[in-house]
Formats: sequence, structure tokens, C-alpha cells
Amino acid sequence: SDCDCKNDVNCNCFYGDDGYAPDAGLNSPTSLAVSPDGTLFIADLNNIRIRAVRANRPGPALSSVGFAGSAQYEVASPREQELYVFDGEGLHIQTVSLVTGEPLYNFTYGSDGELVMLVDNCNNTVKVRRDGQGQGGRAGLLRLV
Repeated sequence: SDCDCKNDVNCNCFYGDDGYAPDAGLNSPTSLAVSPDGTLFIADLNNIRIRAVRANRPGPALSSVGFAGSAQYEVASPREQELYVFDGEGLHIQTVSLVTGEPLYNFTYGSDGELVMLVDNCNNTVKVRRDGQGQGGRAGLLRLV
């Protein structure tokens, strides 16, 4: 590009921080390095920047959604326009609309980690009770009420 941060300290030649790597603006990338955790570092000569690119994988949530004091992870699905929130044990605790930011589904689990209730954004509730009468393993033990 014609933009050059070496000649203009107020340049805005770079963009895309906290976004997807293909959407980032680079201007004369010259060197690459990979850290032990898999982070790719790109030396961007004309922007006078070192850019970091991380794999698209769940990371600790920055929001306060869910249970206080527990680790949370978020996985976005741009196609479905949903954000899936998981607790530190990997249990899906909430689905949030990426469009509105409002919760779509809340999941409740028993002390054994089994799903016991699902509530949608209209307050419709599905409760799950398990008994020993089912066949075919754990899925056969479900009874929706």
C-alpha cells in the first residue's frame, strides 16, 4: 500500500486488532516467528509493528456471563450468529445471540455434571429426569418432562 508509518507518525495503515487474521492490515511483512504456544509473530516493516496471530480456539471469556469465580470459555459461530459459553469443566452453560447480545439458552447441570434443565429466551423450560428404565446406555436413560 502507499501508506507508510515510517514517514507519518499518525498513520493508520494497520488495522484488525482483536479480529480475524485475514482481516488485518499489513504493510510489508518481512519476518515470521512462532512461539512455543503456537502464536505466530509477524514483523510488519512499514507499519513499524509486530503483529501476533493466535489459533482460533476457545480462550478464557472476558465477559461476566455465567458463574462468578469459575473459568469460562467462549466459542463464536458467525454462521449461526451465536456465542457458546462453556464453564471450566467444558459444560455448555449458555448460548448468546451475537446480534443482540441476549442469552438464547441457559443450561443447568446437576452435581454429577448431567444436564437437568434447559431454559430458552422466552422462558420455556425443558427439565430432564433420568431413571433406570432406559435402554442403550446413558442416552436411553433420558426422559423429557
